Amino acid sequence: MARGRWATLEWKDPQRLSDDVDGHELIPIPIDIYQAIFSYFQPCDDLTASECKKILSNISLSCRLLRGITIPLLFQYLNISGIGHNAFPRAGYVDFCSKVNADKPSAISLARFIRECTFRDWPSPNSGPESIRLKLYRECLNIYLPAFSRFENLQSLVFHSVMILPRILASLTKLKRLRRLSFLECHFDEVTVENIENLQIIPLTSFTLRSCSGSLTSKIHLGITTARLEEIRTDKWGVFECLIDANGELPSLKVLELDLLLDSDRSLRDVTESSFSIPALRKSLERLPALQELYLDNLKTFVMPRNVNPKPIQLPALRIVRCPFQVLALLVSEELREVTTYQAISRFPSPTNPSTRSGVQLKSITFSEVVASQLTLLEVPMPWIVGLSLEELFPTLETLALNHSGPYTVHVPPNSAITREEVLDKDIISASEAWCHLKSLHELRLRVNHAFKDEIPWHLDVQHRLITQNLITATPTLDRVSFTLHVLWRRIPYGRADEWKPIVPVCKREDVQDMLRILMERLEEYPDVFVDYDGCFASLLS
Repeated sequence: MARGRWATLEWKDPQRLSDDVDGHELIPIPIDIYQAIFSYFQPCDDLTASECKKILSNISLSCRLLRGITIPLLFQYLNISGIGHNAFPRAGYVDFCSKVNADKPSAISLARFIRECTFRDWPSPNSGPESIRLKLYRECLNIYLPAFSRFENLQSLVFHSVMILPRILASLTKLKRLRRLSFLECHFDEVTVENIENLQIIPLTSFTLRSCSGSLTSKIHLGITTARLEEIRTDKWGVFECLIDANGELPSLKVLELDLLLDSDRSLRDVTESSFSIPALRKSLERLPALQELYLDNLKTFVMPRNVNPKPIQLPALRIVRCPFQVLALLVSEELREVTTYQAISRFPSPTNPSTRSGVQLKSITFSEVVASQLTLLEVPMPWIVGLSLEELFPTLETLALNHSGPYTVHVPPNSAITREEVLDKDIISASEAWCHLKSLHELRLRVNHAFKDEIPWHLDVQHRLITQNLITATPTLDRVSFTLHVLWRRIPYGRADEWKPIVPVCKREDVQDMLRILMERLEEYPDVFVDYDGCFASLLS
């Protein structure tokens, strides 16, 4: 194949063989079908990113047709890591970006396939060993930044643990197709307000700002153009408030995710009437007429009005919400489909007058009959559903997530009339009466809050017995169950009711490896609680 043709990846698709005996020619398979098939080779619970890339690389070697389809998939993600990471992949990135800067046809041809890029762990020249930091710093400024502007189809860019410099912000303005920009644990110490304002020429649809520091972090809203902005994710409540105040309304915003852990950890005496108060929240949310997804995470304390029942917050397009149940009780939307709620502390509780809204009542939350008849996901504390019939309240529920204050793990006296397993099961079995007749339920997530909530205290045999003897018997439609975030149970397709398989998601494999070491250390201290997972997941953890 000619070098020029390889450089541009332009070639004629090979012709399929046809049967000329009957005069019928085979119809070519549309490219869309190949792309739909290869779309399954993406990082998920069963495949890592490197495994996906290896599979696609092998497919690309089979023929020219499949190579032309898989090459864009292989090069759509670029992850350039700096200090503290393996230097061998970085050497390849240096070579590739150097060729892009030198206008090499082969590199330019591949660069046009890059859609998402992550730039992580590039500190300032004043940190780390001098020889290493200066070398990496020069790489960043002289090789990678000029190459970024040549990624003409780059749509998503993530900076993680990077010292943000004026030159970096200037390079962003050259990315005409950039739509999603994220700053994670970055430092804004050396930029000016003018540098930030220059970002306004980028028509962003998604912006993320998390765990960033620097005196100008609070001014980052000055660089955000809101005309097309659809998603905001941040842990800076002040930045979001300034963005609202500066623009009046965000008519296109569809997703708002606020992680308020750092702000809400302040002592109560430092919380003013305007900080995280219901009126302040209402003032902001009512300026988001198109909001479809709302996530208020880690909100531990907030301010309720004194001696006044707060007014409802109207969000007509809201479909997914995750927030404290006190806030959820105020949200009004007929389009809700997924609800996750948790407990928060109100500094000044409002009068607990009965709700005047009609509909389905779940503790202090009232769902309209329209919402209750369409809800597909519900996450609430387990005690909330005991004694209820979810089939009558939420007939279309597909996923149910329950949080229990536990622990399930208790010690039973040797001569007790009941067994330890019976004690472990009683809460789940009692709660299962609420969903046992729910025909639409397919996934059940059970979470236990206990002293070892970040570990894996459940025995697989106990889990399997609960699923096959209790849960699946009560709800035959279940095909996914989880008791922890680390282990997921799936029903084997077309298998018997007792044929279930435990899997460890790719994103949790390192956690499980760490837990195995912890469990072995505490095996003598808690012999009845922990289990050796090494044998269960040897193939995954090898």
